[in-house]
Amino acid sequence: MLDQMRELQGFPGFYSLAASRFISNVGNGISPVALAFGVLALPGANAKDLSIVMAARMFPMIALMLFGGVIGDRFKRNRIVGGADIIGSSFATVSAVSLIVNHSSVFLLALMGALFGILNALWWPAMSGVLPEVLPKEKLQHGNAVIALTTNIGYVAGALLGGILVTAFGSGWALLVDAISFFIAGIIVWNL
Repeated sequence: MLDQMRELQGFPGFYSLAASRFISNVGNGISPVALAFGVLALPGANAKDLSIVMAARMFPMIALMLFGGVIGDRFKRNRIVGGADIIGSSFATVSAVSLIVNHSSVFLLALMGALFGILNALWWPAMSGVLPEVLPKEKLQHGNAVIALTTNIGYVAGALLGGILVTAFGSGWALLVDAISFFIAGIIVWNL
């Protein structure tokens, strides 16, 4: 793996892309932990409410993924990915602040999740085309391996960090860290 990473060092943008995937997936690991505890801490909330909030993110993503693929083929992929992360960070911030100031609701969290799901429908197809724009075809296998490794490490680290942040500071603050991670990752990819 180290040899593969050294080989990829000479391609501009690759390490930035890998760093953005790591940072973003730290946030992806934090988010479900923070949302679960945040929703269940709402007055009168139960497992059904948690299911609604979590499903609200998935349905728009699934329904609009084909449309996202069309958009990804028409515009600069790094701008779609970066823009989706930057805008998504604002939705995560709204959810975080609502939990921090104790003015959250299942409806608000589900709405923010649905808007985030729409962005994910744009993000996923565009992201699959960013790496081939950074690396030549013969280096894609190595690049995918490194990106997958950094993505998985980021997700696991994020889930661990999410539990620590929720325990120490609360769900809202953990979601705010998630929002910041998306914003940073979005800026990095936008500037590729």
